[in-house]
Amino acid sequence: MRGSNFYVCLLDQYGPQKILFKPEGAPIGPNISALRDASDGRARMFDGSGGSLLIDAFRRGVTGTMPGIDLLDGIVALWNALKNSEDERAYRIYFPICALVALQLQAGLDGFLAIEKYILVKRGLFTTDRRREPNSWSLDSETQGEVDRLLLMLTDELDNSN
Repeated sequence: MRGSNFYVCLLDQYGPQKILFKPEGAPIGPNISALRDASDGRARMFDGSGGSLLIDAFRRGVTGTMPGIDLLDGIVALWNALKNSEDERAYRIYFPICALVALQLQAGLDGFLAIEKYILVKRGLFTTDRRREPNSWSLDSETQGEVDRLLLMLTDELDNSN
């Protein structure tokens, strides 16, 4: 990871209680490992991939994740499954999360916001999925149908464990 030396200097100067990292530069996984190794494991790192890289990041030593609120229940269940070494369950939760994030990625920030707000309305947390203009992409009915199917897969898996 370029800049690892700078990050390690920050850790040395201010300590791991004050300096936290959220590597987002590609490739994220190898960058997490590089910073972990350069800091001798002192760097406290968080995943910020919307859950799409959480299994890999967890295995590389992140201490947490910073997800959006739309899939928070799934992310928490995924994190707990990883902590408990429940790999099969982790992957059953992970796959619909990854597919949802992939749908969000297809249109960049507009995709994230459109799908995230749609999910938040569907879950009763928001009353509208309205977004500020300008935006270049809106959820079409076919994408909406896929989001609905993936959310059902995720919620069924979460419900089966409770």
